[in-house]
Amino acid sequence: MNKRKAKIVATIGPSSSSEEMIRSLITSGLNVARINMSHGDQETHANNIKKIRDISKELNTEIAVLLDLQGPKIRVSKIEKSLSLEDNSEWFIGHESINESSNFIPTTYKNLVSDVSAGDRVLFDDGLIVGKVIEEGSDRIKILVDVGGELKSNKGINLPDSNVSAPSLTQKDKADLKFGIEQEVDYVALSFVRSAQDVEDVKALITELNSETPVVSKIEKPEAVENIESIIEVSDIIMIARGDMGVELGNHLVPSIQKEIITKCN
Repeated sequence: MNKRKAKIVATIGPSSSSEEMIRSLITSGLNVARINMSHGDQETHANNIKKIRDISKELNTEIAVLLDLQGPKIRVSKIEKSLSLEDNSEWFIGHESINESSNFIPTTYKNLVSDVSAGDRVLFDDGLIVGKVIEEGSDRIKILVDVGGELKSNKGINLPDSNVSAPSLTQKDKADLKFGIEQEVDYVALSFVRSAQDVEDVKALITELNSETPVVSKIEKPEAVENIESIIEVSDIIMIARGDMGVELGNHLVPSIQKEIITKCN
């Protein structure tokens, strides 16, 4: 019988972290357990990693643990009730510290205003809501909504036309990376990679922590596609994050880009 070449990765979260579920996932063919550091806390993740290790040992099945760092995720701040962004309506966006109540979308990202320019797209909730910057300001920008919808707390914001200044490795990521090394995870995934330097920076920190844990570079930004050859050279593994890539570049382009990246990796 031919050995299966495709590997199965599953995220261990609230709905999949019970001992019964982990055991079922492993017996069903799970190869890699993904720990998503965008949600939950380190104590919960440590408990889940222990369960994965214990059950895989019990079943005599080797399961790799992948620690997926959050990266500089830009989000809508906590809001009391959802905002109804209608087509052709105008809204302001600024940091959550601004005291504004009328047609204002607060964000957790301090540099959003300085990172965007007139004409840049601002996408909300995985691209379901689309706006365009029509006016720049010192502490807020104005957007015109092209495709509207209901916007809720903590939804993601994508800036596909902007050079985001936030580093790929945030302070939270550094703390989570140290946690992952202490937990002896098998792989570390770096989110929103834009250049080879991003990968080299995380590898340097891993070395400082006396580890050689391999780095998985997640390709989901336009800059990563542009710099793919140099990123491949310094990465241990390439992960094509189709969801965010589709939001940033357009779903219709993902299959061809994916094929090109796979070809370069080979």
